[in-house]
Amino acid sequence: MVVNSVHFGNWRLTRVYGEPNRSRRHETWTLLLTLAGESKLPWCVIGDINNVGHPYTWEKRRGSNNWVEVRLHRALASSTWHQIFPSASLTNLDYSTSDHTPICLKPKTLNNFMPIRRFRFENSWLKEPLCVEIVRDCWDEGHDRSFRDKMQLCAEKLS
Repeated sequence: MVVNSVHFGNWRLTRVYGEPNRSRRHETWTLLLTLAGESKLPWCVIGDINNVGHPYTWEKRRGSNNWVEVRLHRALASSTWHQIFPSASLTNLDYSTSDHTPICLKPKTLNNFMPIRRFRFENSWLKEPLCVEIVRDCWDEGHDRSFRDKMQLCAEKLS
């Protein structure tokens, strides 16, 4: 689809579910290459690309007929899209009944007029059960993130 933006111009967004069959994964990339040539607009591709690569790979039963590999959902963007939205973020949302978690892409631009506010955690917040739950969820959700990223996630959720 083409996203029409008064402030940033038009850009493309494509949702993809990549070929899960290992021997046919090249077809997903061939399709994306074909789509890339159809427009010069800034472009973002989001979804389950089903392409496994290290170090973000989880695998089970390697070498057997039941070998399972999982690659997190992701977004890929052209350099022109990234120039428009250099502060874009991609987050995993809450789990659902599906074996896929929804993802949320926030195309953010740099705003030079925003004051830099440092997050300060207040111990008194721990007296509020909801705050405790938010902090616990952020820490669990960000289990593979750095301490700094976990703190940033907590700051966003608590604010």
